[in-house]
Amino acid sequence: MSDALVLFCGGPPIYGGVPKPLQILPTGETLLECYLRFIQPIVPTEIVLLIEQTFEPDFSRILNSFDYSSKITTLTCSDNSSTLSKLQSFLKSGYPMERTVVCSYPDMFVFGEIVLPDITDPRLGDKVFISSAPIISRFPRLIVDPYDSTVRGISNHTSFAPANPLHVFGGHLLARVGVMNNLVETFLSDIRPQSASLEFDMFFWLVNTARICSMPINGRWIQADSPREISTILSLC
Repeated sequence: MSDALVLFCGGPPIYGGVPKPLQILPTGETLLECYLRFIQPIVPTEIVLLIEQTFEPDFSRILNSFDYSSKITTLTCSDNSSTLSKLQSFLKSGYPMERTVVCSYPDMFVFGEIVLPDITDPRLGDKVFISSAPIISRFPRLIVDPYDSTVRGISNHTSFAPANPLHVFGGHLLARVGVMNNLVETFLSDIRPQSASLEFDMFFWLVNTARICSMPINGRWIQADSPREISTILSLC
């Protein structure tokens, strides 16, 4: 239902001197290329990559030879800028305020579906949506007493939809551009933090002001953080 996908493509250059989206996989392609090919069947018609100035030539070289069904553009941000700063750059870039976008990261792979709000959902008028993924482990779940740390129970139940799961941020932020812009401006004027983060400080503020909703992820959710996870992703793609 979104008009565009906005990808945060920054990060420290610890992958052979380049940020994570540009790391080379065993297949010879970059993580970014792998991700874009993976989402191609469901991607909107426009993709915006939020990149850092130093690595603009690297991204341009890849995109110049990358054949893709959607229009891909880049927006250059300051080196070492935070995710929140990159989001601000996009919101001030002139993208139409009435459109709806999904902001995400090219290392989040969903083998299933995200339950997106309908385009007529009235909550889109003043709220944002973030994806949520249940935490699933091959190890038993423990029930621990919070007062004396005694283990009160253990469960070997490994359902992909447990009755009371713990959840983590799934890496997707959906909002109308104008609504997101107003919320970022209000957040920064209310809090005035020294170095606010999007994924905690602003989300924390959105939770406390009742301006955030969940988009459950149904299926398998994998973050490409290790060789093992990358191997699993490549085997499933």
